[in-house]
Amino acid sequence: MKIKFGLNLFAKESLLYALTMALGLVVSYRYGHILLGSSQLVATEYGIKDIFVVALIIIILVAIQRSQVASRWFYRIFLIIFIFGGAQTVGDVFFAFPISFYFALIVVALFIFWRTVLMHNFGLVLAIAGLASIIGLGLSPKIAIVALLVLSFYDIIAVYKTRHMVAMARSMILSGAPFGFVVPIQWAGFFNNKDEAQSKIGDKFMLLGAGDVGLPILLMSSIVLSSIWSGIIVGLFALIGVFVTHLLFINQDKREPMAALPPIATLAIIGYLLTIFLNI
Repeated sequence: MKIKFGLNLFAKESLLYALTMALGLVVSYRYGHILLGSSQLVATEYGIKDIFVVALIIIILVAIQRSQVASRWFYRIFLIIFIFGGAQTVGDVFFAFPISFYFALIVVALFIFWRTVLMHNFGLVLAIAGLASIIGLGLSPKIAIVALLVLSFYDIIAVYKTRHMVAMARSMILSGAPFGFVVPIQWAGFFNNKDEAQSKIGDKFMLLGAGDVGLPILLMSSIVLSSIWSGIIVGLFALIGVFVTHLLFINQDKREPMAALPPIATLAIIGYLLTIFLNI
């Protein structure tokens, strides 16, 4: 069987992924040093209560998707809050308050009114990089790895077994608030209207979930203050994982939704183990 590489499509996927990872690296490094300077950076401890909260959120999301009206407004509002929080975090690294606050408001306003694929993806870059970096700074590498492993298995079950992840993604797309990058087949697709593009996902556009991008940033951010080079290596290996996922996706006999996180998480963890082996 001839292997298809689809480098034109991968160029767009890797561009969005690399931009988010690079921004996440900068934000976590600079924000981490800001917190260290103010003695606010502390290790985060997780227990049964945290697991219960995560499980409750998943149950709520699954329940909401059953109501088309409720899911439409819930996903839209949640996505706007998500983008505002991430943009505010990124703004805090580069600007003083209240400029960072105004920056976040401008990003949200553009996201709402300039309804292009480009603006949607730009908002997601800021949201994912900002929030994943902050969460990652409060994690130890071991906790970040456990999270990647557990959520990778969850991704497999949710996509291939219960398929509720597929149903949830479809519900988000129909609501006009997909939680992920809308990747066009053609470069000109970045300037398409977002609503039109969402109706063509699976044909002229594909969706790269926010979790597939943000979760490896957790691991990268958890080690960046110890060694920025270790963070870079983890990011590069995660990008290799994106390429593996891309190859698996475009070489399917029949295009079906797939669990993208497992290959990405696996390569990110391998990158981390390599930094330990090389003592970087």
